[in-house]
Amino acid sequence: RLAAPSRSDDLKVWQDPERSYNIGLNGKGQAALRAIGCWDRIDSCCADVVGRMDWTPESDEPKEILLAEKRGYVTKVIQRDRLVSCLYEELQEKYEEQVKVIFNSECVKVEWESSVGRTVLSVQGTEIVKPNQGTRTLVTDQRPRRTVTLVGSAERLEAELVIGTDGVRSAVRDAMQADVGKGVLAGLRVRRYADNNVRVYKTMPL
Repeated sequence: RLAAPSRSDDLKVWQDPERSYNIGLNGKGQAALRAIGCWDRIDSCCADVVGRMDWTPESDEPKEILLAEKRGYVTKVIQRDRLVSCLYEELQEKYEEQVKVIFNSECVKVEWESSVGRTVLSVQGTEIVKPNQGTRTLVTDQRPRRTVTLVGSAERLEAELVIGTDGVRSAVRDAMQADVGKGVLAGLRVRRYADNNVRVYKTMPL
């Protein structure tokens, strides 16, 4: 559904304080990115985190905890969307012939052709209408969600391997669940788990 990301070196975009959804990269994450040859670009866009401030229940005074020396590496932090931008630029520069990325599109239908060992995806273009960021609902005090509209006609894509990471309203997952009862996908089970995690928040003085 999303548009192509901004360039990773576009500081006008990444210095926007509203883009504050950050991801921490520990030693294993950094090693994995080095192994696939894209760490240098990502590292240039990261900030270092050498420790943290910690508040204990019995004290109002924060305690400084340094982690870099103990762990043997410095944790890196980067905006989630900027990490996507870095990885996309790596794909463009190194694997343009092997990898095709389609933006502004959504998978709307999945069909299994088990006789020939492939899957057919129907992909359709989308338009995203962003809400007025200054408005909030009176009941939940949450920002209104953006609206996604399908446009044009669907395009059929064939694949031998499908990874269904297409979000909460996953067409891949829904198709798998629907076909289990029909006996199309033998040996497959689909289970949904209730979100009953308890979220605890603590207000800390600045």
